[in-house]
Amino acid sequence: MILYFSGTGNSKFITDCLEDITHDNVSSINEIMKAQKPVSIHDSHVVFVFPSYCGRMPRVVSQCIQKLCTFDHMPAYFIATCNESAANAEHYCKKLCEECNLDFKGFTQIRMPQNHITMCDTADAEEIETLLNNAQIKIKEISNQIIEHKPLEANTYSLKDKVISKSVNGLFYKAFVKADGFYVTSKCIGCRKCERVCPLNNIQMKDKKPTWSTNCTHCTACINLCPVQAIEYTDKTKDRKRYQCPKYSTVKAVKSI
Repeated sequence: MILYFSGTGNSKFITDCLEDITHDNVSSINEIMKAQKPVSIHDSHVVFVFPSYCGRMPRVVSQCIQKLCTFDHMPAYFIATCNESAANAEHYCKKLCEECNLDFKGFTQIRMPQNHITMCDTADAEEIETLLNNAQIKIKEISNQIIEHKPLEANTYSLKDKVISKSVNGLFYKAFVKADGFYVTSKCIGCRKCERVCPLNNIQMKDKKPTWSTNCTHCTACINLCPVQAIEYTDKTKDRKRYQCPKYSTVKAVKSI
């Protein structure tokens, strides 16, 4: 079983590549969050694919796994997508395994294009293509290890990695992960796509325009996937190029458990 969380398609792209090789079942953590219904996972192993948020699995993802997912004791692999580094995310994945009756089998990170446009510019087309090609090569290696039930290669971490994942992560959430900076411009066509793709049901339509509540994880699905670029975040995203993984569409059907 592959369980993935994805806002703009990077983690779903990795999931699609994995599925093509391993033929594992696939389910979307986004959809589990939206439904808020418990699920029970029964399989020979589970692979978690998710973006790294300042050196850790996104809080909403770990909370969803802890509260809504139950597992038979099974091997668990973790794959984090990141632009530069996932820091010491592995440490917290091991703790999650201890809490959720899982047998930790390894952690790895895969560099993917920048998508957090509330803070950074996106990559150019050439860099995006290079990163996606490199990702596919790494996924082939990881897939073979999963198929053969082998643990992933061990990692080493610096003091900086540990500080980022522990202390800086908390500051990141307090300072940057907020919904009150999002707003919609006159370009909005009322298509409701932002409402549909929000994994936390944090967007509601009022007078045919989206409004944001306070439960936001900054997956950036709403702002990046708006078909007319009608959503902005404070003054930071004006004139910034939007990003969606070019080899994936977030609105295509996902397989249920």
